[in-house]
Amino acid sequence: MDLKIKSQISQTTVLQTQAIIEKILFQLNEKEYRLINETDKSVKFDISQWQLRWNFEPTRLDGGEFEVSTADNCTMVSLTYYNDLLIPLIMLAALSTLLLIDGQYEGIIFFGAFYLITGIIHLITSKTKAKELLNDILDITTSDTNQSDEKKDIN
Repeated sequence: MDLKIKSQISQTTVLQTQAIIEKILFQLNEKEYRLINETDKSVKFDISQWQLRWNFEPTRLDGGEFEVSTADNCTMVSLTYYNDLLIPLIMLAALSTLLLIDGQYEGIIFFGAFYLITGIIHLITSKTKAKELLNDILDITTSDTNQSDEKKDIN
């Protein structure tokens, strides 16, 4: 069963394809992602849903694929990432079943709303983590991004 929400972000750079692939592999290894497939133009990765995570790194991408393509004088790096909904839905179904058996019907509404809100927050933080991962690979700092945004505002 494939219950994944997929999203995509991309960025252009002047780096060569091989250098980008090496940086992708380094960052994924450093952040302890599992490599699934690697070619000269793409890298597919994921992370175990059952892996214990520390409080200072609660949100990580569930998986995704980097694709590198060249056009004209620049290189496009695309990250297609996904959020897996299977585990949270299983937990919600189990909790709802227990509450139904116990006759606590208002608890189902409360926990359903709770899971919906936390799911939305998780999607937002996953987008931030994807941008952060892509920026780490392309060596873009937030100060560089802010300066380029400021230059756009001035002109």
